[in-house]
Amino acid sequence: YVGASLAHAAALVARRQARAGQFKFFYSNTRWAPGQLEAELAEGKWVAAACSKELVLQAAAHWEKPLWRLALELMGGRHGLISRELCGEL
Repeated sequence: YVGASLAHAAALVARRQARAGQFKFFYSNTRWAPGQLEAELAEGKWVAAACSKELVLQAAAHWEKPLWRLALELMGGRHGLISRELCGEL
């Protein structure tokens, strides 16, 4: 489930309409000024990636590496090399 509040999630689990493992909550956020993110994307400061919901919503305990790194490695090529470089493997 994406976008549910903790109270909503608890109610769905209590009614057996969902399992606790189907929810993932994120703490914190980042905000950009209007046009700032688009400019940073154009400058190559961020990488936009399509990911499966199974990867993104998988419990972090099951990840062998941080999510950002898994995504870059799955993209392969230049992105996989960037991942290795940022982790001091090159």
